[in-house]
Amino acid sequence: MKKLLLLSSLILFAFTASSEELSKAEKVGELSFQVVNFIDMMQTIEIVQHSDLYYETNPILGKHPQQHEVITYFMIRGAVHYHITKWLPEELRMPWLTVTFLPQIPLIEHNHNLGIRIGW
Repeated sequence: MKKLLLLSSLILFAFTASSEELSKAEKVGELSFQVVNFIDMMQTIEIVQHSDLYYETNPILGKHPQQHEVITYFMIRGAVHYHITKWLPEELRMPWLTVTFLPQIPLIEHNHNLGIRIGW
């Protein structure tokens, strides 16, 4: 996890140098990603709170992460995603937003079908 924090910090500094303003559609796309990122985080917290019933499949977090590791991971993931979006040339932003958003939907649905709700 410490390596992930260090790598993410370096990436954030590298990407912030050439950022441009996002269009309205790109802002909607980024917000959509951040919403599914939040839902994914809350489902993962539900997994943490019910580790006797569920386990995490994300290899970065491991099968039974602690809640602070989950929150840290998803905060970094959200921040890095935003900075990559701003750093990308305009013609690549919507494809990036699409390929990072759409795969999240079936994963959230799969977790929901397993009984994993949004943990608090």
